Amino acid sequence: GRAIGKTKDSAALPELKKLFRFDSWRDALRTGAILGIANLKTPEAIKILIERTKYGHHHWSRMAAAGALAEIGKGNNDALDCLLKLADDPFVLMQDAAADALGEFGDERAVPKLKKILTETREGRVLRAAEIALRKIYSWREAAEFEKEEKK
Repeated sequence: GRAIGKTKDSAALPELKKLFRFDSWRDALRTGAILGIANLKTPEAIKILIERTKYGHHHWSRMAAAGALAEIGKGNNDALDCLLKLADDPFVLMQDAAADALGEFGDERAVPKLKKILTETREGRVLRAAEIALRKIYSWREAAEFEKEEKK
């Protein structure tokens, strides 16, 4: 799927979508299709990625879709809203992936959600992902400022 997507030919989209029908170890086929669709970098690709993040799809491909959204969805409000919702997902690894994706997305509108994670989450990997995401969004600020805010 990923190789087909590298052609960046939108005619590949139906072939990539066919891969969603197949189960595989760690959901590798769907994940490959998601990464291939992301390579198309079209508005339709963003919509498909948002759909593939929804609870009920396999966790591995959901996380891949979140990461891909961060790459191709910059500036898209629907993509940002999706990632913000995923930060509250019931699956902890999805919360982690969402925080990573918000950092890559780089939109300051994610800051309140990331700060909320710092104050309300006890899961270490999610806390670290939120800290790193804040540092990416505010790369011009000193990391020490975040640590001071955390201790308040």
